Parts: sequence; structure tokens; C-alpha cells
Amino acid sequence: MPLTLDIELVRSMGFVPLSRAHAGLLFEVFSQRYECGSILVTTILPFDEWTGVFGYTAFGIPEYWRFDPSGGRHHGAPLAGDRLAEGTYQPIDILETTPDHLYGHSDALNLDLCREKGKLRWWDPTTRRCLPTFDEESDGRIAEAEARADSAEARVRELESELDRRRGG
Repeated sequence: MPLTLDIELVRSMGFVPLSRAHAGLLFEVFSQRYECGSILVTTILPFDEWTGVFGYTAFGIPEYWRFDPSGGRHHGAPLAGDRLAEGTYQPIDILETTPDHLYGHSDALNLDLCREKGKLRWWDPTTRRCLPTFDEESDGRIAEAEARADSAEARVRELESELDRRRGG
């Protein structure tokens, strides 16, 4: 039986420069596919030249980031960012506190992007705390719901006991 894939293919990106209109159309296609299906992009350009292809400068995107969960094997660096300055993108300083912890500051978000133990984390310099991951947030909500349920069950037992007492039983 043949393999069937639900995938969009964008071939030979960068062979011909994209106009702003074409870059906008491509952005729209990518946005509609986001979390719905895969997009395969082929190009002969090195990764650091993709900003010209996708029109980040034309759209005025103030900064963009790349996180490589492989530790840099795929994109050359585990964490990298570029900021628009005077019409060109300049690398954002990435600091290393330990071999397992890298971070750079996003002016656009006013957050630090951190690579910590192979995972991407967001640090709020104002509160001096990491923002919770989806799993952490979900686990916290589950724990809160379980605590409320336990409290409600204890209250039901208490009220049942009081009812039994008043009935004389």
C-alpha cells in the first residue's frame, strides 16, 4: 500500500527573489498550515540567508529566533537570534552561564529566551521567574483541580456526618 502524506511542498525557495506581495502570500499559506499539517521547504541557500527569502526585512519583523533542540547540529547553534538594525539583521548576543544554559534577550518581548538542559524556556526579567511551559501549566491546573475535588469531597463527608447526627443516626 503506498504511503500517503498530508504535506505542502514549497520548492526552490530563493531561486527567484520574492516580492512583498508574494512573501505575504507565502506567510498566509504558512499561517494557515500552522499546527494543521507539515510544510516541506527546499532551497539551496544556507540557513543564514533565509531572512532575505522570507522577507523579514520587508515586513519590518524586529527580531527572529532559532532554537535547535539537537544542540546546534541542525542550525549551527543551539540558540540564535537576529535583530533588525538600520535595515539589516544583526546577531543578538547569546550568553552562556553554564554549558547547559544559554540565553539572549528579546527586546520585542522583553523576555530572555533560554536554552536550559536542551529545552527552550522563557525568563521574565521583571518577575525574575521562568514562564511555565505548557506541561507545567497543565500539571499545575490538574493539581489545583484535584485539591479542590479533595476539599469538596471532605466537605461532603462532613455534611453527611452532620446530617446523620441530626437524624439521630
